[in-house]
Amino acid sequence: MSKTEKIFYYADKVLMAAAYLLVLAIVLFSGLALYDLLYTNRNAFASYDLLQYKPQENADDEKNGFEELISVVPDAVGWVTIDNTNIDYPIVQGDDDLEYASKDIFGNPALSGSIYLSSHNSGDFDDWYNMVYGHHMDNGAMFGDIEKFLNQEYFDAHKTGTLKTLNGDFELHVFACVYTNAYDDMVYGTVDGEPEELEELMKYIRENSVWLDTGFIDKNSNGRIVAFSTCYDATTNGRIVLFAETFPKTVTDAEKQKTQTVVKRTAVGHATVGGGWALLNLVCTVLAVLNLLPIFNIKRKYGQRKFAKNVMLQIDDYTEFMEENGGAVDELVSGIHRSLKTFVALIIDGMAIELFIAVVSIIVFVNTENMALPMVMSDEYTWLMVFLYGMSIVTDIACFRYHGKHPSKIMSLLINVEDIK
Repeated sequence: MSKTEKIFYYADKVLMAAAYLLVLAIVLFSGLALYDLLYTNRNAFASYDLLQYKPQENADDEKNGFEELISVVPDAVGWVTIDNTNIDYPIVQGDDDLEYASKDIFGNPALSGSIYLSSHNSGDFDDWYNMVYGHHMDNGAMFGDIEKFLNQEYFDAHKTGTLKTLNGDFELHVFACVYTNAYDDMVYGTVDGEPEELEELMKYIRENSVWLDTGFIDKNSNGRIVAFSTCYDATTNGRIVLFAETFPKTVTDAEKQKTQTVVKRTAVGHATVGGGWALLNLVCTVLAVLNLLPIFNIKRKYGQRKFAKNVMLQIDDYTEFMEENGGAVDELVSGIHRSLKTFVALIIDGMAIELFIAVVSIIVFVNTENMALPMVMSDEYTWLMVFLYGMSIVTDIACFRYHGKHPSKIMSLLINVEDIK
């Protein structure tokens, strides 16, 4: 091999190594970004487990059914539900209005934050004007559905809800939707205001609302308002605020006599709804990773590319020698060169595909299984995990198994040019 050929040979190896590292970095970064996105979106919804702590109807204990919820969420002060929307969350209250903007109700860092009552309000919702904040999530979680109230049909069809507090249950009636900005002093500054400011606030709402249930506020206003505020991505510092009035929830004698049952419902957007995590799903995930990084024959598996490249170089030397000396190149040798070149390309594709499958398997497992629960053999996601592992096996057979004529059959033709010279 000449000096120039050696330079090109090692340059090729350096470029391939750089390409592998680049692909690996891109895949890992994409995997982490995808996982972070899935984790954030999934955990923005009230989890299946958390919904078990939702205060029951007609609870008669000292804390109106909040005792179990407060045992896991000490800062809980209420639970808001707007009928037929994704808004069904506990309400917490921090020491200031930034505390729960970037952490979940358990106090863990979370981009989706929490639904929280302004620190300027009383935790028992006894104020005449109560401000509740929540992030806008594109998947409809948290207060993401509030944006839909800009549509009149949606506004007209989603005016009712429930606010459960430590002091009792209240019916909600949404009577206005206002589009404003974060610096609106009337909307956000009135939290510290006096009840006498109610008339001024109602005048502001009438004049600035996108949609307004005029008949309702003219006939039923009782001076108890809850405002639900979220950001609006279409405008910098844009805000959408729903205004609702609260009324003590009336309970019939028949409802009072109903036996309380544990809530069993599936939260929208939360994948872990079974009774435990599946062993087969974990096995498939581990096997997919091991197929990418074989413990005992990693050198043999990924060393095939190096071997194939070396044989191709020997064939190139043989071909060059035969052409310079007027000899004919055996078709068998040319065929093997072509098959080895294809094989090298397949190995590169196989490495990328197997890495992708392994990353996807890990992400799917993490986002569908809760290993804090008891173990079961399989669940509704087992078929997907088996499919992913099966694709990994198919990739291994298709990309890491050489199907051409074995190079050893033509080694006698690969003449060492230097020895002949």
